[in-house]
Amino acid sequence: MSRTLERVDWNAELVRGDLGKAVQQLKRESGKGLFTGGVKLPMALAELGLIDEYEFVVQPRLAGHGPTLFAGLSKRIDLRLVSRLEFGSGRWRCGMSREGSHPSKLEANSLDVADSSYDKAVKEQKSDEEGV
Repeated sequence: MSRTLERVDWNAELVRGDLGKAVQQLKRESGKGLFTGGVKLPMALAELGLIDEYEFVVQPRLAGHGPTLFAGLSKRIDLRLVSRLEFGSGRWRCGMSREGSHPSKLEANSLDVADSSYDKAVKEQKSDEEGV
């Protein structure tokens, strides 16, 4: 969704107009699913009941400020845990499925495979921060 962009990269879809209708159409198309991040768009999609699965990635760092994920959600959404993985960097990821939704694609995906490229990047960042 954008009010200002004219075009997007190859792995994105520019959506204008009715968010609900546009996302429902995208969900009907073949592919590996739709992925989103941030705070505002996931909140709007959750309010419309358009998110079937959630994947939360938690970094081992507290910022102490910034937006809160799903703050102000108008009703509770019950989720069930379908996968979880902890990385050597301390980062962890869990897949959640909305109660009553179709069988989880997250269960079928390989969330149990360590994300070595991410772990490598974290080590490099820590080295940079420590001046090593």
